[in-house]
Amino acid sequence: MSQGIPLFGRSDETDRYQEIVRTANTNNTAIYTLDPSSEVGRRPDSLLSLAEETGGRPFVGSNRPELQLPQMVRDSSAYYLLGYRSPTPTDGKFHRIKVRLNKDGYEVRARSGYFAPSATEVERGRTAAAAGEVPADVERVLGDLSLSERADHAIDYWIGMTRGDQGLTHVSLAWMPRPSGSSGGEMSLTIQATSPDGKSYFSSSATTTRQLSFDAPVGEMVLKIKALDARGEEIDNSNRRITVPGFDASKLAIGSPMLLRTRTARDARAIAEGGEAQPEVRREFDRSDRLFVRFPVYGGADVSVAAKLLNRQGKEIRALTVAPIKDGIYQLDVPLSVSLRDDYLIAIEAARGTESTRALVPFRVR
Repeated sequence: MSQGIPLFGRSDETDRYQEIVRTANTNNTAIYTLDPSSEVGRRPDSLLSLAEETGGRPFVGSNRPELQLPQMVRDSSAYYLLGYRSPTPTDGKFHRIKVRLNKDGYEVRARSGYFAPSATEVERGRTAAAAGEVPADVERVLGDLSLSERADHAIDYWIGMTRGDQGLTHVSLAWMPRPSGSSGGEMSLTIQATSPDGKSYFSSSATTTRQLSFDAPVGEMVLKIKALDARGEEIDNSNRRITVPGFDASKLAIGSPMLLRTRTARDARAIAEGGEAQPEVRREFDRSDRLFVRFPVYGGADVSVAAKLLNRQGKEIRALTVAPIKDGIYQLDVPLSVSLRDDYLIAIEAARGTESTRALVPFRVR
């Protein structure tokens, strides 16, 4: 709503007007203009051309917007977006276009043209796109974080992998019911871990234990989990094919990071000193929580370990202090009180000579 843009032949105002049109067209935005004084016969050319050049509609002859708004809603509720390849894609000039229908009885409204980008703007756009590109591993783990929040699950669980005995891998599973997952009473799980051809690695029937572990050979593993309510009726199930990694003494590798949440100074002090704690299953935390991350690194004594806090685009926010707590086991103390509500990642990096590997841990601050 305006009485017009005061161009008056001034080059700065003309440039400003052209920038408005260019920005609107670049972002597929139609502008509808309404001059409150147009009822008395005033029709500012700038408002008419602004609507025409962006594919909108100028409303004249009335200063009652409540009569015009339904038309705006109808127009924006359905539209076609047409694209074509221009013969002069990078000349930086304005090009007029006309959209017609080969059928009578229809009105077509479209913007009157477009500004082609200059070669400099194209290069600037490529640079900005490259800088904003999210690394594939960051995108994948953030996608896993979103999938874990599906509303149709009754439980949350975490699966961790560390080195076991005699060439096996130690598999840890921790779980907890969601507040809305049970209608009351104790929940339990039945768990089956097998090879793809059915060889059993582990089986547990209706266990209420929130944390358990078993050993499995390196390779593919099928993990079947069923959640049962207090009456023994199935309320959730999961059937996953998991790759079990191998951790030998000579290979540089990072075991599954385990998240530990504390809410009291006493618990935080115990964990900081290397005390045992229940792994945190969920990946959502409050700013008042204190978060620790504990993980094993394999590959010998000459391994260097570092960690960084990343934003959701994979850009570094700050370095984190890595503290060794026992042989090959490290821990991070991640302050959440200074973090905004958003998704984050912890990048754990291990290096030995020219070798390197990293693990990403996604979490959300709410």
